Amino acid sequence: MILKNNFLNFIKSYLGFFLFGIFILILFRDFLYTYRMQLFRFIPYYDYQSQIVYYLTGDKSLDVQAPMSLRFLGLWIQYFIYKFIPCLELTRVNIEVLPYPNYICATFSNALMNYISLCAILALMFVYSYKKLNLSLAESLVCLFFSYIFIKHVEAFTLDRISILYLVFILYFLDKPKISIVLIFLLFLVNEKIIFLLAVFFFIKYFLQKEKYFKFFFWAAVTSGLLAILIFYFYTKILGFGYLQSNDPEGLYNTMFSQGLDRILHMFKTKAGLSNAILPIFFSISPYVIGKFIKYKKTASNLVLNKTDSIPYIESDYSTEIGIITHYFETKKPYLLKGLNISQVAVEINIPAKLISFIINKHFEMRFNDFINKYRVEYIKEKMNERYLESYTLNSLSADAGFSNFTTFIAAFKKIENCTPSEYINNLKH
Repeated sequence: MILKNNFLNFIKSYLGFFLFGIFILILFRDFLYTYRMQLFRFIPYYDYQSQIVYYLTGDKSLDVQAPMSLRFLGLWIQYFIYKFIPCLELTRVNIEVLPYPNYICATFSNALMNYISLCAILALMFVYSYKKLNLSLAESLVCLFFSYIFIKHVEAFTLDRISILYLVFILYFLDKPKISIVLIFLLFLVNEKIIFLLAVFFFIKYFLQKEKYFKFFFWAAVTSGLLAILIFYFYTKILGFGYLQSNDPEGLYNTMFSQGLDRILHMFKTKAGLSNAILPIFFSISPYVIGKFIKYKKTASNLVLNKTDSIPYIESDYSTEIGIITHYFETKKPYLLKGLNISQVAVEINIPAKLISFIINKHFEMRFNDFINKYRVEYIKEKMNERYLESYTLNSLSADAGFSNFTTFIAAFKKIENCTPSEYINNLKH
């Protein structure tokens, strides 16, 4: 039993890596199909892998040109793969004329990068849903399913997947400001589209919804955007490398302002526009539209809990469930487990996760994360009173209490005790 529990705790602690390995195995055949399609250019796509050969030979005709050549993260990763990972050449592939030297291995590098990105996105999205958003296992699996549908719709031969992976990393670390601000600031090395997307998101959060937490995120995105513009100007004008179709008066970027609106409207008139633009946009915003218009009416009749209804009865005091939750936390001390989420608690005490959340919100008047952090802080205070710090550091104590990192511990302690741990320790000494 102990061995089984240790194994389960190990899986939970490294759930993302475990899922990543599973997806690598499951989707390997999909990678081979995609690699073959990319070699034969079964679907037209922008040839980012030629930049690898440009780096190797300096042949300017193989440069993907700005702004594509300034999306450094994906370009550098595929170059790293080319240099350090052995090339996998498929059997029964007979390309009579190669577009350029080292075409097969350069294409393999790009295909492998996209394959790894796909597996990492899926693993990270599940962990983000299950651990960060505290969704149930079923809800997290549904999120994983729709994430797979969305990512499969994204172009598999370019740098889109690596950009989305970077975006998911930012979302995952939004609760850790120092990490997320650095990631947002470095977006100028990834993709200017992600900068625009996050800048709009943070603008809405900070200016329209008045959430001050997003202030520095917004300005980090703005700073990254300005850096991306400066790098583009330096590369194209000062260094004189130009940009895509820069010598053509009717080029894409030369007519961005004069014909840009016509191109947007053109999406509604063609099958390609509907498939590649309108449908993904609709798929992305539909959850928000549904959430906006499908709301529960907060009346007593809607809050009755019966065999088919998942919403608690508002008039019940839930004294039994409150006793179970309190007893479980005080005796079993589940809060000592890093990454504890509400779904795990629901399984252990056999109470629906939504009901646990409802009780904690209404009875204890706090969110689930604040609830478990309160227990963790109390645990740490007990250890402080027992002179625990004479033998161990405060950092190790916070880790023993279940905090994922020292910064989160400091923030939680200040929120609950209205003072820093150091101030609390000094008060104990006096």
